[in-house]
Amino acid sequence: MLNVKSAFIHMLFFILEVTGEVHERLLAVKESPITSGKKLYDIFVNVMEAENLNWKEELVGQSYDGASNMRGNYYGLQVHIKEESPQALFVWCHSHRLALVVKQAVSCNSNAVDLFGNLETLYVFLWCSKKRAAIFREIQIECDNMEGKYNPLHAVKRVSTTCWSSHAAALHVV
Repeated sequence: MLNVKSAFIHMLFFILEVTGEVHERLLAVKESPITSGKKLYDIFVNVMEAENLNWKEELVGQSYDGASNMRGNYYGLQVHIKEESPQALFVWCHSHRLALVVKQAVSCNSNAVDLFGNLETLYVFLWCSKKRAAIFREIQIECDNMEGKYNPLHAVKRVSTTCWSSHAAALHVV
């Protein structure tokens, strides 16, 4: 069974006034089955309060992907934050934008579309049957035994349409 959860990651970037050094810290990773802008805002506020951060006065920027629950002009997280912290400028996350560009570029190449389509078909074929998945594992063990070495067992990875790194992970296994 596939277990999919949404994680809301809170990263803090700050500059030390004395040295001008930029620092980055992971504050929290929170799960939420509800991903509306308002619900994410409530989670954000709880994290800020738990860390005792004066975000309403000191937050100068916020960056997310392009999903409407994050960037939306009416109900997105960035709007809720700007209501309390008007100086908190919203900027699209450049990593997410780059992933969209790469995805679009790859989708124009029929060889790449076929390759990743075949990887997804292989994943579905193997992992939607416990019997086939068990045979796949057994073959890996047999190959290791014939070569006289031990390698960790690999699982074919799903090719996600929203996470570009899943394409690399799926390709690496094969």
